[in-house]
Amino acid sequence: MHIAVITSWAQNLFNLRKELVEAWVADGHMVTAIGELPEDEFAPRCNQKGFNYRQIRIERNGVNPVTDISSYFQIKSILKEINPDIVFCIYAKAIAYGSWAARSAGVKHIFPLVSGLGTMFNTNSLKGAVVKRIMCLLYKNAFKGSEKVIFQNRDNLSTLLNLRLLDEDKSVIVNGSGVDLNRFTFTPINNNRTFLFVGRLLRDKGIREYIAAAKIIKAKFPDSRFIAVGDIDTNPTSLSESEVAQYQETGLIEFKGYQTDVRPFISEANYFVLPSYHEGTPRSVLEAMAMGRPIITTDAPGCRETVIEGRNGFLVPVRNVEALAEKMETLLYDFDLAKKMGQESRRIAESKYDVKLIIKDYARIMNLDDNNIK
Repeated sequence: MHIAVITSWAQNLFNLRKELVEAWVADGHMVTAIGELPEDEFAPRCNQKGFNYRQIRIERNGVNPVTDISSYFQIKSILKEINPDIVFCIYAKAIAYGSWAARSAGVKHIFPLVSGLGTMFNTNSLKGAVVKRIMCLLYKNAFKGSEKVIFQNRDNLSTLLNLRLLDEDKSVIVNGSGVDLNRFTFTPINNNRTFLFVGRLLRDKGIREYIAAAKIIKAKFPDSRFIAVGDIDTNPTSLSESEVAQYQETGLIEFKGYQTDVRPFISEANYFVLPSYHEGTPRSVLEAMAMGRPIITTDAPGCRETVIEGRNGFLVPVRNVEALAEKMETLLYDFDLAKKMGQESRRIAESKYDVKLIIKDYARIMNLDDNNIK
């Protein structure tokens, strides 16, 4: 079968969906990725992995209707040309315009993946309310022609059900994007005082809470270290270059920028922290769990699914710096507890988040073994 993957963030085909796409190729399916990165740069990487790539102009952030409608027509044109059996859409803009374009192009089997609802569903600002209203209309239209809508947590599904954007019998939940347990192997913690954050340097990822908690812990434990792996983003809530430089200069946070391989940083740290406001299922947490790290994250959609409170880590309230610092301090004082939590993280990763299990779930949901899918 021919599967078209439409994404407004093509880089993450290699970061978060690599194993899934590679499994489809290995099973003999033709795959064409459609995304925003330059074709002359990204196509060779895709070709090396056995799938094709077509570039479109699609903005991950922003609400320019001219650009968005242009994205719709570009996607529709490509789909009519390549005539795929299945369309798989990832991220808001790709879901909104990719699903619509696929239906218009006559594709019968459309599967949007709602990997998270983003800032627009978690803000009280007037602009946010307007954007949310627009996205609700776009989502409802997208889901109308979809065979199944895939979610990564129950909270996101419940939100869209309550807004009456889809029917529950059309929805299905998978346990995130999974993690390659052969690549992210267990490594014991070694009683150092190093914390790690991995993610884009956005407000909603909790980077500012991580920095504020680091100040509290650093005052009590001067030898503690705080590493942040992730890049400055085009999103307006991102840390600025000057802020990053300032924190680097004071020695509070060690910013490592974007990294293609986070394993050395997970190995270096004893504790993994993600104070995010909302997620689908955070891949960074799954990777840290697979390598045996105790987790401190928030009691928020997507994050709460990864932690069994007190067993493989702690859940703290969103935006609560004091609670975050308190749990950091708890782990620093109790190495045996941290060690047990790290072992439990690995066990949970093996039983629930193994990427091989996730790939099987997608094959079942998308009927990939059905040769008569047309």
